[in-house]
Amino acid sequence: MSKAAVLFLLHDNMDRLERNFAIVDDRMQRTFGEVLYCVYENDSTDGTAEWIRDLSAQRNDVRLLSEQGYRPAMAEGGGSRWRFERMAACRNRCLDLARQYAPHVDYAIVLDIDFKEFEQVDVGAAIREIDRIHPEWQALCGSGLSQRDLGVYGPSMHVVPTRGSLPVRLYDIAAMLTDTDQQQEGLAYAAMARPALHPPVRVRSAFGGIAIYKPEVLYSLHYEGYDCEHVCLHRRMEEVFMSFKLCPMMVSL
Repeated sequence: MSKAAVLFLLHDNMDRLERNFAIVDDRMQRTFGEVLYCVYENDSTDGTAEWIRDLSAQRNDVRLLSEQGYRPAMAEGGGSRWRFERMAACRNRCLDLARQYAPHVDYAIVLDIDFKEFEQVDVGAAIREIDRIHPEWQALCGSGLSQRDLGVYGPSMHVVPTRGSLPVRLYDIAAMLTDTDQQQEGLAYAAMARPALHPPVRVRSAFGGIAIYKPEVLYSLHYEGYDCEHVCLHRRMEEVFMSFKLCPMMVSL
């Protein structure tokens, strides 16, 4: 079976970390023959650092870098240049772990661990589908949704998507770029809660809480902070897609 590196960041995530790691671990272990977790944690004050250190001491498939003394990423707001630069730096620290400890994996998976639901994430099916339809793919991004803060995009959409009775929108809209010149139309299309059977769509960039990469592509690049770190990364790739089989329900952004 194939091997995968799973990369994620931690900062004050203790409210759902133990539950969510167990969910991710179960899904990844059932999907891949070998999994290595690469985790970067910084400046947590809620027990996150202690929990992940204990886990890495107990398991040989968790590689951890934990640091202190950094200015918070949100110190100047969610859309600030400082946040972009700090997030890029954190992603790069995590990526360094993957290059060092998981150089020969088949897939590198970047995810946000602070999800609410992970039921509509089928990594194996998403990979099989994109391999069949677009075997030259380099990045397969998620189409995750957020129940929080519909924001300014809601009124601009022709269709405001819902999950049950609740309005939702695409998670991490800053990471989303489409090929269309009509950006708002593209956002409206991408944010619709489409069924998992819908085929992947080509995008310039997306994230949605999870993204799967060919490691030979991801490991050759680095995140930059002049824009959303995912946008900066994907601008250096040619074959970027978004899958409706990768749809976690997120709680922020």
